[in-house]
Amino acid sequence: MPEDRVAVTERRHQRYGTRVADVVDGRPVPWPVADPERLDERRATVGLEPLAVHLARWS
Repeated sequence: MPEDRVAVTERRHQRYGTRVADVVDGRPVPWPVADPERLDERRATVGLEPLAVHLARWS
């Protein structure tokens, strides 16, 4: 999401969890997310799958 790309560039928390900060032991570590308790709800409103499902594809 462009909004997340800008947030990461500006070193702010992302909104949709689409950017990865690092990969540790072969697993992606997302850049920090604003209001993580509602992340999957926000992702769903823009047609994205839950973050856990998305990250599982990296394995």
